[in-house]
Amino acid sequence: SSSFSILNNNIKINGLDSSIKAMNIALNDENILSDLNISNFQPGKSGHTFDNTLDQYGNQYKPEFKQCSIGYRLDKLVEDFSLPIPNHIKIDVDGNEKKVLAGFGDILKHPNLKSIMIEVHLESELKDKATDIIISSGFTKLEGNEYINKEYLKTGFQNLFFVKNNW
Repeated sequence: SSSFSILNNNIKINGLDSSIKAMNIALNDENILSDLNISNFQPGKSGHTFDNTLDQYGNQYKPEFKQCSIGYRLDKLVEDFSLPIPNHIKIDVDGNEKKVLAGFGDILKHPNLKSIMIEVHLESELKDKATDIIISSGFTKLEGNEYINKEYLKTGFQNLFFVKNNW
């Protein structure tokens, strides 16, 4: 919630409120009302999870606060509210990657979706599962040193970049 406030303030400062609509919704594999389990109220802090209290390593944790939140499939969100198909998506969900991708439905194969950037834990089995799901939907993983932040690798995490084939 503190990061969402800062995001909205940034949109306001930059005069982008007519073109950017921030939504405080957790992307998920089903439409549900549940908790955003906040690990720490520090703005920009990671380690929060939706609908479970497993951290990015798969370990249980006690949240500092449970914020009621709506979880929504991306395909249903787009359909129910007549939203445009996103062109570029960044996924940083600390262990819920597979659930988020499952909620994309056919959007993963839609030609308007051009790229996906996903943060994964290097030791997690979710890294390979997420990669397989994205590649099987018509994307190519970008390889090479220019796509690797060596300092960030030291944390055990990496951002993976995928672009739609024939884009």
